[in-house]
Amino acid sequence: MKKAIFFLPLFLLLTASVFAQKTDTAKAAITKDYKVYDMVSIEKLPVFPGGEDALFKYISKNLIYPKAAMASNIEGRVTVQFIVDQDGRVTDVTVKKGIKGDHDACNNEAVRVVKSLPKFIPGMQNGKPVRVFYSLPIIFKLTGDEPQTK
Repeated sequence: MKKAIFFLPLFLLLTASVFAQKTDTAKAAITKDYKVYDMVSIEKLPVFPGGEDALFKYISKNLIYPKAAMASNIEGRVTVQFIVDQDGRVTDVTVKKGIKGDHDACNNEAVRVVKSLPKFIPGMQNGKPVRVFYSLPIIFKLTGDEPQTK
């Protein structure tokens, strides 16, 4: 009986180490390619569901012009850079070039909207989904029909 008790913990220990090796190997296969391609060198670019028009429609629908920027008549372009991951998720959102001045409100709003984007169809290289840098200009322009702020 003592042999069986000794054998069981040894068996469990060996089984756990084999499963741990398989898990580490599988994890390495998933995260193997961390290279991020730029939009020029990729075979197939990431695509927003519905295409570019749908992307701009999503942004215009979800963008909220910051009240402080509106009150100060702040306008301009914010270029946001992000990565479309292998599964289409938007990650690593940063402002590449923002609106200068004391107001970061427009820059922050552009980042917020980009972070809220639904998954893209990922970019492809050699028939495999890859990570791709994506740059997107977001223009803040007052049209004259905005609500007045106090």
